[in-house]
Amino acid sequence: AYQGDKKFNVVAEKRTYLLSANIDDFAAFDEPGLWWNDGTAASPDWKKLDPYTQRSLRDQFPRWMNEDSDSPLRYVQEGDNLQIDPMPNTALSEGFWGFYIKKPKTMTSPSHYPFSGTTTEITIFTVLDDAIIDYVRWKLQHPLSKVEKGIIAEKDYDKSIAERIELFKRRLDISANNARMRGPTIGC
Repeated sequence: AYQGDKKFNVVAEKRTYLLSANIDDFAAFDEPGLWWNDGTAASPDWKKLDPYTQRSLRDQFPRWMNEDSDSPLRYVQEGDNLQIDPMPNTALSEGFWGFYIKKPKTMTSPSHYPFSGTTTEITIFTVLDDAIIDYVRWKLQHPLSKVEKGIIAEKDYDKSIAERIELFKRRLDISANNARMRGPTIGC
């Protein structure tokens, strides 16, 4: 529910894209990252772009800002800016495909649930309900000048979130690794 993917347009010779203009509910890139269609709309050929930081891109490719446009290979995401290197040499409708973590929805009514921002509850997150309440109790103690209660509330929150993480890890779709302990057979 909190993972998404969206395709957006490639503009020829354009290096910087605003994420907020192309993926309006973007919070961060998810593990699959950003992909580029090196084919056509009718016959796509998706290639994964490598993520970089500004510094690592500058260190490894000192002339990256002066490169000619070509098929993109790398990207840098800083805040709302998404920089593509090299710049695309062609325009293509829905030529980028981003896999990302969605921003949480705003709760605008007392009947709304955290995470969905609607009256529909996302059941996977129900294990976090008590942790959210403990977090709010902890954060409200300082403004109310109740420092000692704040220290206790922080410990309650830390304990609560640790317990919830353990519950979350019990989900097989999150914790299972089909490749675990399946290295090459030795001596057979």
